[in-house]
Amino acid sequence: MTNLTEKEKLSHKKYMREVIPIAVIYMVMIFGSVYFLKDLKDTVWAYPLAIGPLIPIYFIIRSVVNFARRSDELMRKLYGESAVITLLIVIFSGLSYGLLMNVGLPQPDIFVAASIICPLYFIVFAILRRRYGIDGCGIY
Repeated sequence: MTNLTEKEKLSHKKYMREVIPIAVIYMVMIFGSVYFLKDLKDTVWAYPLAIGPLIPIYFIIRSVVNFARRSDELMRKLYGESAVITLLIVIFSGLSYGLLMNVGLPQPDIFVAASIICPLYFIVFAILRRRYGIDGCGIY
């Protein structure tokens, strides 16, 4: 287990206090959106209702950015390197698959393709942590 400084512990607590209520609101909004979309599918309200759950996502993104800013220099470097490597893997994979579509592979669902990015980032992040000799996977 990684030994955290007092500053890192406080930063993590603040992050969890910010993110958990937002995540609960997001889940309520997702279920509410799906429930009400059944009745409002052919109305003008369907579009704002469908994208409404993105509002809490903005606040989660803001909390993640603030958490990263509160991190030390090495962790910020790891976050950045992980993001760049993940981006390059996604670009390479996308270009490769795009070329393979010319020989008959089906067009992928964008939601599924986008859902691969987050786990890929955490895998890259864990590999970089090991390379830099940092214990643990980065989850406090």
